[in-house]
Amino acid sequence: MSQSLLNRAPLLALRYLEAVVRLGSFEAAAKELNVSASAISQQMSKLEAALNINLFERSPNRTNSNERAVTLAKG
Repeated sequence: MSQSLLNRAPLLALRYLEAVVRLGSFEAAAKELNVSASAISQQMSKLEAALNINLFERSPNRTNSNERAVTLAKG
């Protein structure tokens, strides 16, 4: 991931992304971070917009981190 992308990323959203990737779901990350799953989802949408990339593969019942999300989360 280029440094310019990281400069555009909100720090809170990066923190949430790390938890989502590590724990495997928005709900598990939300529980660990003591916020709602909706708050996680909103921050992930903001992060995707700020970076202009998709970080998740979304389906009706599940959201999976893609390779870009994993790379970004691991710094």
